[in-house]
Amino acid sequence: MLSNHNTEFINQLYKNTIFMLYKAKRMINSKGTGRGFIEEVVITNY
Repeated sequence: MLSNHNTEFINQLYKNTIFMLYKAKRMINSKGTGRGFIEEVVITNY
């Protein structure tokens, strides 16, 4: 099991696995307006 930011590269790299998408809150950003929710993916092979 692993998690990562949901990108096209990650989708292609792990295309033969099981994906679960969720929104994750990120408070670290050089600009305060850039903080908030991002789409993460949990990837499993079971």
